[in-house]
Amino acid sequence: MTRPDFPLPSSTMATATTTSYCFRCQHHPEPGDGPLKRCSKCRARHYCSQECQRNDWPTHKQECDILAAGGQSGRMRSTFRMMGFPKMGDEPALADPDTIYYVKTSKPHIHRVTVSGPYYPLQNIFPPLLRQLRDAGSVEGERTLDDIVYGGGDEALLSLQYFHAPLPDGNIMKLELIREQNAQVAHSLPCEVWNICVNTMTGDEDLMETLGHPPVSDMEVLESFVSEDEAHAAAKGYLQRLKAEMGPDAVLHEGEMDGLLHGDVGLPGSDEFKILEVKHQNVTVYDWEAAQEHVRRVRAMTQNQEAPTPES
Repeated sequence: MTRPDFPLPSSTMATATTTSYCFRCQHHPEPGDGPLKRCSKCRARHYCSQECQRNDWPTHKQECDILAAGGQSGRMRSTFRMMGFPKMGDEPALADPDTIYYVKTSKPHIHRVTVSGPYYPLQNIFPPLLRQLRDAGSVEGERTLDDIVYGGGDEALLSLQYFHAPLPDGNIMKLELIREQNAQVAHSLPCEVWNICVNTMTGDEDLMETLGHPPVSDMEVLESFVSEDEAHAAAKGYLQRLKAEMGPDAVLHEGEMDGLLHGDVGLPGSDEFKILEVKHQNVTVYDWEAAQEHVRRVRAMTQNQEAPTPES
């Protein structure tokens, strides 16, 4: 089974009793494709293969009787977007040897955004993605990531743009794969790295008191360096650029935090401002084999449970 090379919906919730796409891997049939199969018991969930139907059964069995009786399910699905995934017969895509990767994690319901990385080579993004989903308790997200990696391998990871996973409390965690052309860092990792990051903050004191932490609406990594001095010199330039972008009335403060440059830029009377900071970390190589072994255990558990035979 090949993955789609077109954008998938940014969110999907089963609020009706039928689906016109594979409810496991989210494959939307193209013109000329054969018809989807459907669960022979509830006839509401469609699947592109027996494997997808079987892997979905541990979760689907909790809603199957409800759907069979004509009820509705509020079950949420992981969604993702892939761009440029090779079609059948195409030459396999290759990762750029000078590209490093970051994982941006957003939890909009609590106004928290973080960015981890850089990771290199491409396969090293899989363990942190898996850990984020596991720590958040998103079993559905783990299963979908499993399908992406084992269904499409490195090419699927290379095509991945973003991944939205449902959380146990009904909210969504957003994971985005960010790429940066940086040959120096790519060919130096694993090593010490200094990242220049910008946080877009909301200075709402009531919201801050409710959340228990400063509310962040967005975060981005501007650049990474293997030299602290180079990172600080570049960060000073980025600070001045942020001030120029906000206009002549913008106010800039520059200082240090734990010996690393830290500054903020904002407009008088505005609740929104930006914080620029240099962050230091010692990037290590992730245990790819341990991550794969975890996914193999997840697959074994799901495949050992019986499911109704899908019908055409």
